[in-house]
Amino acid sequence: MPNPGLSEDEMLEALRLVSEYGSITEAARQIGLKRETLQSRVNKAREKFPDLSDRKPEGHRVKGVSTLYDAEGNVKAQWVKSTEDEKRAEEAREAAIRALAASIPRAKPVPKPSAGLAHLLTLPCQLHELGSVRGAS
Repeated sequence: MPNPGLSEDEMLEALRLVSEYGSITEAARQIGLKRETLQSRVNKAREKFPDLSDRKPEGHRVKGVSTLYDAEGNVKAQWVKSTEDEKRAEEAREAAIRALAASIPRAKPVPKPSAGLAHLLTLPCQLHELGSVRGAS
């Protein structure tokens, strides 16, 4: 029986998996496929869709590809669906926080007070106790 070949969906899924897991090796490991098999699918997808494999905004990953067909089944338009790469976004936020923290001037140390803090000591009391003290005088 002849091999019908890969469907467009299978090729696009191969590209999405590599984008999601960051490498062909990791994507193949995650889905339980031989690396060579996934590599072959990615190669065929890149041949069929050369402009889709890298068409995504910086900091995003490919989520999938949508296709619009006319009534006769001809492709009228295709577009890449992407989503924010959560790991890269988190790394960018952490880098921004570190950069901001590094730019904030540090306060100079304050010397320890020479006198004790006993003069600042306050005793806890209830409001009704204050009223009874006032009423007693």
